[in-house]
Amino acid sequence: MEMKVRMLCILSIIFFLQSFAAASITKGKSGNYYLINKELLFKSLDQGENWLSYKLPTTLEAQLIEFPNNEIAIFSKDKEKLSFSSSKNGGDFFSKPAIFLSLPNTSLSFPNLILQNGKLELVYSTDYRISYKYSDDYGKSFSPDKTIYDSAFPIEKLQFTNLGDNLYITFLSNRKLYKITSNDNGTSFLFPQEIYSTDKTILNILGYLSDIIWVEKSSDGYYSIRRSSLSENQNFEELQKSTYDFSSLKINEDGIFPLVTYLQSPAEGLKYLSLSSKPLKETLVSEYPISKPLAGILEESLFFVNGNKLEKRPLYVPNAVQISVPQPTPQNWLRKGTTVAVEADIKDQAGIVEDEEEALLFLDGNLLLQRISFDKDSQKLLGYINLPDTVSTGTHTLKIRLRDSIQSVKINIDNDPPQIKEKQIIFNKDKVIIPMIETGSGIDPLNSTTKLTVASKEIEGTNKTEFNSLVFTPKAPLELGAYSLLISPKDKAGNSGDTTTLQISYGGTQALGAIDAAAASGSKFLRLVYGPNPFIRNQTPEIKIAYTLSGPMDLKLIIYSLEGVNIFSKDLGNSSTGSFSWDGKNYYNELVSGGLYPFVILAAGSDGSKEIARGRLIVL
Repeated sequence: MEMKVRMLCILSIIFFLQSFAAASITKGKSGNYYLINKELLFKSLDQGENWLSYKLPTTLEAQLIEFPNNEIAIFSKDKEKLSFSSSKNGGDFFSKPAIFLSLPNTSLSFPNLILQNGKLELVYSTDYRISYKYSDDYGKSFSPDKTIYDSAFPIEKLQFTNLGDNLYITFLSNRKLYKITSNDNGTSFLFPQEIYSTDKTILNILGYLSDIIWVEKSSDGYYSIRRSSLSENQNFEELQKSTYDFSSLKINEDGIFPLVTYLQSPAEGLKYLSLSSKPLKETLVSEYPISKPLAGILEESLFFVNGNKLEKRPLYVPNAVQISVPQPTPQNWLRKGTTVAVEADIKDQAGIVEDEEEALLFLDGNLLLQRISFDKDSQKLLGYINLPDTVSTGTHTLKIRLRDSIQSVKINIDNDPPQIKEKQIIFNKDKVIIPMIETGSGIDPLNSTTKLTVASKEIEGTNKTEFNSLVFTPKAPLELGAYSLLISPKDKAGNSGDTTTLQISYGGTQALGAIDAAAASGSKFLRLVYGPNPFIRNQTPEIKIAYTLSGPMDLKLIIYSLEGVNIFSKDLGNSSTGSFSWDGKNYYNELVSGGLYPFVILAAGSDGSKEIARGRLIVL
């Protein structure tokens, strides 16, 4: 019961005077917001900051469903027919409405539509019958109609809720509320179960998470708002009772602003009853008259329909608590599936927040299961959250909701482990430079492992990072010999890359390419060294490339840019040993820019044999 009450606290219920009624803002799975108003579709890509408008192919009663790959579907009803139209470019163009259900001579209800895990499901009623059908291909085709229940009395109102494998259909018939359950995702449905009976008039039924909300009117003119849990039988409570007309109750799908709101009158402005306060207190949230249809509340703003535009107005909340978030910060890199400490400082001048009162947490607008609690002594919200396994790499928005206040903080997610660029490792007597592919949080030198051994003896040294490379600096200069290099990289978000072991032959006091300098078995290149590497031009005028072969061959040196462009070449003649000094200039005698420059030495023998040696030069 306690869990259900807490779930209820995130409910936003909006009441409108009938003369000001408008369609509500809905939120797609992509995070985009939508509003259908007559023949126009409004869409926001930035949580209501800016709105685009599109012409719809229908002016009938319609509902929007967002499909993957930026496709939008519009379902509309015309008397006894249901039609489907889609846009594959986000709303710029819609297909012609196609009829997918026609039931002549019936009182066809507008269907309840749910898209879950690629399956589009709809439930609808016709006079005395409730039916179900679904589509596995995003509306291109539908299953045959399945009759769920034939009632002895007319079906008056209907609500469809999908909670994973459990489907719930709540309907009103003969002043009684019934629940139909499917425990196998729509394959079969149980017989209806009565959950509530009254002599009052039930005006509407709405679903939110695992609750059902309805409004009823008594003969003495009072309106009541009631709720019941779908997973618990005969469990309902009265949330509010008033003489105000709550018949046009709507749920604000933003899910962050827990207010029961209503229009007292256009002249007085918008008022609300906060579900987070006990007892419920009436508060004015707009200091201006309401003269246009209210589309909805998103976070701390009101949105009104004004012709073919949406107007945004600030939400006025007196005595609201102030929230600041020292932890986490955008500088804290995180990864999916990890536990994150959350800390928020609270300034509560009115003293309304109770000790151990819980705040709600939303990641990209989606409610998290965890809560953080208020500690009255320290005036802080403290707790932990588990990041979902589905959270993607990139920047996300974490929102903390306490009472009627919201605070946001950006968090950075890095789920990609670092990768070693094996063929670009630089090895010399003073350091080993290991370039990495790491585009997120950056390499963590303290938790990355670099183990260099020679003749089974480990070389002492330290790790640090330079640019996007892990650099191992030995305690003493390295001597000639065959080395084993073990690399186990880790980034600052805690992602571990693959552990790699490389065998490296270091043949001189100058730097050489760690992978290509080790001669392949049978190669005529016996030795290739080059240095100083890096080639720092303000310290030395040139870099020397020296080579030794088992016999004389015709040799040619070619230096490339990283893009593969040949920037310099030189015929080295016919020899078995020698060297060449490069001054860092290209064919046009221009100094090349700093960076990494691969090179090859091509060797051709008189017997037609060919050899190639490779290396990499770092120019600074």
